[in-house]
Amino acid sequence: MTGKKLAKSLIQYYPGTPYDTIQLTTPKGLKLEAWYMKADSAKGTVILFHGLNSNKGNAIGEAYEFLSLGYNAMLVDIRAHGNSEGIVNSIGYKESEEVKLAYDYVSKKGEKNIVLWGMSLGAVIISKATWQYDLKPQKIILEMPFNRLQDHIEARARISGLPGEPFGFFVTFWTGLEQGYWGYGHNTTKYVQKINCPVLLQWGNADEYVKKKEIDKIFKEIKSTKKQLVIYEGAGHGPLLAANESLWQRSVTEFLK
Repeated sequence: MTGKKLAKSLIQYYPGTPYDTIQLTTPKGLKLEAWYMKADSAKGTVILFHGLNSNKGNAIGEAYEFLSLGYNAMLVDIRAHGNSEGIVNSIGYKESEEVKLAYDYVSKKGEKNIVLWGMSLGAVIISKATWQYDLKPQKIILEMPFNRLQDHIEARARISGLPGEPFGFFVTFWTGLEQGYWGYGHNTTKYVQKINCPVLLQWGNADEYVKKKEIDKIFKEIKSTKKQLVIYEGAGHGPLLAANESLWQRSVTEFLK
């Protein structure tokens, strides 16, 4: 009745290559930590955003892949995760600020070729930031974003053994009320309608949190005509790179070309 409390995720994995630790600050003064890894003769920079109850250390595998393809990598701890400040997460509504801060940081370094990559909640906040702040990345890679906040809460209820409805309906309302936003309007299909750059959308067909109909709706609403959907057979709601390394490497490499 009072809401599930999630322990703050602790970083267990650190880069094995040199990196700089960056600090970003939200408009309300929260300190956010990021890692910046440089590639030799970089052709661009990829900014990576992890999922709910995770942290930037869990995206090191993807960061290494981007480094091997010749891109700098910036990994960000969103608020209330990893080494960033905060104890409350709004499930993607306010965390779009993190995307804007990281994008501006890289842009001010003179980078013109910025790629955004996000998994689960990370994919949602990228979509919202692009819609909210009119960001202009060169390309975007979205992995397993939920469609609506209500869809996500229904999925969490089902997995916890509770009925998706009316649990999802009422908790969506209460979540938004508690966080100061309209929960039913937190909708990825709305956010992607402003994305004009090439988009790679990836999803595993054994995903217990995000259903195929959600992915289909999101893909349909992406404004860009240069969009691709790649489905991973048997992959659940986890790193797709780990689920099928060869498919991930092939899909991402071709997309970045």
